[in-house]
Amino acid sequence: SLEVARTLLAGWLAGAVVGLGDTALLLVVLARHPGWAARLPALRVRLPQLTEWLATANVDVVALQETKLPDTDFPQAAIEALGYQAAYAGQRTYNGVAVLSRQPVVADAQSIPGFPDEQRRVLAVETAGLRVIDLYVPNGQALDSDKYDYKLRWLAALRTWLAGEAQKHPNLVVLGDFNIAPEDRDVHDPKA
Repeated sequence: SLEVARTLLAGWLAGAVVGLGDTALLLVVLARHPGWAARLPALRVRLPQLTEWLATANVDVVALQETKLPDTDFPQAAIEALGYQAAYAGQRTYNGVAVLSRQPVVADAQSIPGFPDEQRRVLAVETAGLRVIDLYVPNGQALDSDKYDYKLRWLAALRTWLAGEAQKHPNLVVLGDFNIAPEDRDVHDPKA
């Protein structure tokens, strides 16, 4: 239920949800507002699959990650032809996020406020009575790598920002590719 989702999100933000750890995030998709989040490597290549799925799926809001397209190449016309409006934050080769909605979409953040970062990994929008935040969380790689340190700093900044967002927006939905795998069963090849 919406109340359970709010309680879990508030608990995570306060660090009180047992078992989620300091770097885990909570993904909540509200049943009242069907949604779908997908890591979609290279939207240019995967557009036919997305188009086919959107043509038959009954979803109001879709969050995409790893679109790998600069904003100038986003397939706006193809998305609109399917009855969706889009907001996007992209870059060539890496990263990129987008939110598609059957309702008007107003984007107001393409990064974590106060966290200097050129990577396009965050998109916050207002749509369909919801505050939707689409995330493509960095892959930390090895625990002793600079990328892991960056990921921890990114997640700490995200947590601070989301605490404020949860206070301001009672209908907050956080979607994305979280790149968090606490157990071997969470990855394709644990030995890799």
